Amino acid sequence: MQNTFDPKIKTIMNALHARGFTLKGVRQGIRLKLEDGIDVDIYTLKFDANKLRARLKLHIGDKQKRSRIIHHVTEILEDGLSDTSEVEEFKFSRCISGDYYYYARLFMFDMDFVRQPPEQRTDIMVARRGAADTNDINVEEKSDLRKVVDIFESVDSKMFRQALDDLGLSRTSILRVSLTRIFRSATDADELKAAIREEAGRIIDPSDRTELDSILTSNYVEFLDPVIRMLHQSVFDDPDMEVAITDL
Repeated sequence: MQNTFDPKIKTIMNALHARGFTLKGVRQGIRLKLEDGIDVDIYTLKFDANKLRARLKLHIGDKQKRSRIIHHVTEILEDGLSDTSEVEEFKFSRCISGDYYYYARLFMFDMDFVRQPPEQRTDIMVARRGAADTNDINVEEKSDLRKVVDIFESVDSKMFRQALDDLGLSRTSILRVSLTRIFRSATDADELKAAIREEAGRIIDPSDRTELDSILTSNYVEFLDPVIRMLHQSVFDDPDMEVAITDL
C-alpha cells in the first residue's frame, strides 16, 4: 500500500488494519473490503482534505435489505474506528444504473477528545459538528447548495440524461461530461461545491465557454438551472463561487 495518504486516512487505515480488516488504496483514500463483496470507500474531499467521507455503493433493489446492510456496515465502522473518529449516519444520495449510493461524514478525534471520559464525548462532538458546518461555506450559501442536493435526490440518471439531450449537448461535449460528474458528486453541499470548482477548471476552451453561455440562456429544465448557473459563475465570475439560488 502506498505511503502518500493524508495523515487522517493513515490514522484510519492503521486502526482498521490493526483490527484485521482487508484494505486497499483508492483515489484520495482507502477501500474497506467486507464480506459478500461489500466495499466502503473512506476518503478526503478533493478541495478540502480536512473533510472525510465514507461511501457505500449497493447494487441491491430491496430497500429493506439495503437498510439491514447499511446498519451492519455502520456498526462495523463505529467499532473499527471507535478510537479515531465518529461515523455519522449513512444518507442516501441517488441511484445510478441500479447502484444505490450512500454517504456518511466522518469526524476525527484529537488527543484531547480521546482523553475525555466516554460520557462527555457526545456533547463535544455535537459542538464540533456544529462548528464544522459553518466553516468554509457560509451558512446561507451552504443552505442554497443543500437545496440543490435535495433537488437532485429526486432526479434519476435517465431523467438527467434526457435533460442533457434536451439541451442539445452531444455525448462528447465537455459540458455534458462536467454536468454529469457534478450530478454524480452532489452528495452534500461540500461535495457539490468541490465538484463544480473542479469541473469549472476543465472548461477552458473558448468553444466550450460559448456553449456554457448558450445553455445558460436556453435551458428550461428547472432542476438543471441552479447547477448551470453555479458552473457558469465559477467559470466566468467569482473563483470562490458565492452561490445564490432562486426559487425553483
